[in-house]
Amino acid sequence: MQEAAWGLLCVLPALWWWPAGLIALVTWTGAWRQGRVAVHEFAELVESAVDLHGRDLAAALGIPCEEQLTPTTGLAITRTLRKET
Repeated sequence: MQEAAWGLLCVLPALWWWPAGLIALVTWTGAWRQGRVAVHEFAELVESAVDLHGRDLAAALGIPCEEQLTPTTGLAITRTLRKET
C-alpha cells in the first residue's frame, strides 16, 4: 500500500521531469507485484485453514461429513453460513 502511494506521489512531478515518470512506473509495478503475492499467500492460508478445520465446522453445523470435505458438503456449509441481504 505504501509503495502505491509513493508511486502516486511521483506522478505529479512527472509532468515536469520525465525521470519521475519512470520512478512512478517502477514503484507502481513493485506495488502491484507485492499485492499479487500477498493475495496468493492469503489464499493459501485460507485453503490450509479449510483443509484443517472444514470437517470440524461441518460437524459443528450439524452437516454430515465423512472422511474428507467434499464439494457437496462445502456447498451445504456455504448455504448455512451465507448472509441474506
